[in-house]
Amino acid sequence: MKWRACAIVAAGVGSLLLSSGTSQAASPSPVFYGCLTAGGALVQVTTGTPTSCPSGTTAVSWSAIGPQGPAGPQGPAGPQGAAGAPGAQGAQGPAGPTGPQGLQGPQGAPGADGAQGPAGTGAAAFGSQFFSCALPGGQGFPCPSATARGNAVTPMLTLNLPAGRYMVNASLHLIFAPLPGVVPGSRHLSCNLSDAQTGTLFARANVDLDDSGQAGASNVPLQALVPSAGPHTMSVWCYAVDLVNQDQLGVFAISGSLTALTVDSATIQ
Repeated sequence: MKWRACAIVAAGVGSLLLSSGTSQAASPSPVFYGCLTAGGALVQVTTGTPTSCPSGTTAVSWSAIGPQGPAGPQGPAGPQGAAGAPGAQGAQGPAGPTGPQGLQGPQGAPGADGAQGPAGTGAAAFGSQFFSCALPGGQGFPCPSATARGNAVTPMLTLNLPAGRYMVNASLHLIFAPLPGVVPGSRHLSCNLSDAQTGTLFARANVDLDDSGQAGASNVPLQALVPSAGPHTMSVWCYAVDLVNQDQLGVFAISGSLTALTVDSATIQ
């Protein structure tokens, strides 16, 4: 009889525990109150407030859910989730500091040739000159001689020029050579730059040579601005103004030059 009561009580408790377990998720776990008899039976079981147990029984209480047990072992990792959508682009950050200068690159290929420039308008130059000659009785190119007054003029230098405007410069190195038959003393000369065809005189220089027992010498410069509408020949020549005998003159040019440079405009200083 006592055992049966215990079985009934145990079944009742199990039923209460089961009922409590099924309602755990819906509401807080209830606290049960009852009276335990000396024979181990539960009587006057109630919830909410403790029951008043009769004499000879013991008041007891319990919860439908027991105390939390220890944590179980960690389960295996779950599968990797799907990739999320790309986030919005962030704001541009501030400019970074300037980096160091890089190494010099290789030399580039040569560029293409540029277009040809316009034709120049440079001046044209013409010239005639000699720097070595032989006095009478010597060997080689004979030194040009000055002309005695009244004799046919013999040019010391000539230069053929096409039509144009020229700056003409002439220079003669004259000497008074005391050769056999030459009358000693001074020589008064006139040296001229002229047009050989027309006889137009462009420049003149007067020269005095005095041997004083030695060979006299003088450098004679001539310069002129010469315009011409057609081809012409410039000439340089010297004649003695005080001596008519050519054989007694003894004046020679041992070097000379005659040059012409085309010009648009020029002024002789």
